[in-house]
Amino acid sequence: MTTEAQRLLEAAMKLTDDERSELAVLLADSVSIVDAEVERAWVAEALERLEDIRAGRAKTTPTEVVEERLEAIIASYEAKRAAG
Repeated sequence: MTTEAQRLLEAAMKLTDDERSELAVLLADSVSIVDAEVERAWVAEALERLEDIRAGRAKTTPTEVVEERLEAIIASYEAKRAAG
């Protein structure tokens, strides 16, 4: 890591959790590291999963149920975080 990158990291670590999270997303979005082999593997996996769904070999979960579960997980995490 360069001196400049180290200086930026030290400054970033002084930000709030929310600010660091937002910065991390922006930085991650700014780089494009797409390995063609990895991309092909993901496409193959997606196609296999789609075929499993169409053939009735896989069970799907309605979006509403997934959202409810995620909201419960997030609320639990936030409660624990607030408690210390």
